[in-house]
Amino acid sequence: MKVILTSDIKNVGKKGEIINVKEGYYNNFLLPNGKAVMASGNNMKNLEATIKNAQLREQKEKSKVEEISKSLKDFNYVIKTKSGPSGKLFGSITASDVAKLIKNLTKYDIDKRKIEIEGNGIKTIGSHDVKLKLHAEVETSIKVNVEATE
Repeated sequence: MKVILTSDIKNVGKKGEIINVKEGYYNNFLLPNGKAVMASGNNMKNLEATIKNAQLREQKEKSKVEEISKSLKDFNYVIKTKSGPSGKLFGSITASDVAKLIKNLTKYDIDKRKIEIEGNGIKTIGSHDVKLKLHAEVETSIKVNVEATE
């Protein structure tokens, strides 16, 4: 029997998928727990509408993130910190520090888990490329300049 999953089920399928299941599995597990509905004409129309709305939402989110990506490149990112005479920093500049810098300059709140710094952080003075994964399909990079304080 064909059913539409209303939530993700491990080893069975993801929400919105149409799958074939045995009648007993549907009647004894999926239906009582609200995990699936019959794949009838009305439910299929609802599924199509839900998928269409999700695609529209995804397109809007992607275009918004692309605008943010373009605007992030317009800023000059400078971090001043203590360093030794050879140009090595005392400590390192992490993704969390870069996220705070971006928020202070641009008012965009970027999650530190979406910031990629080569190695375990920035440990020297100079210009460094930092990658930002803003969306599954949108990635950008910014230059962070690290300067020594007096």
